Amino acid sequence: MENQDIIIIGGGLIGLSCALKLAKNNIKVTVYEKDVCGAGASSYSLGVLAYPSPLRTTNFHKVHRISLKMPASFYKALAEE
Repeated sequence: MENQDIIIIGGGLIGLSCALKLAKNNIKVTVYEKDVCGAGASSYSLGVLAYPSPLRTTNFHKVHRISLKMPASFYKALAEE
């Protein structure tokens, strides 16, 4: 195996997304997955994005709500790849 710039452990949605972004920037990346890509937390929704209680009004919770709107466009772009 030739030298790699980055090694990613885990071939779930996040690991593969990171690998794709790195590869598009001409960075040599290898993904190691013990099973089948997407077979872990990604397939069981263990990375679920839960909406916070509307009673929570801190800046963190405001940003959290905004971030929950982002995955739809992210998933669409990823599917197009």
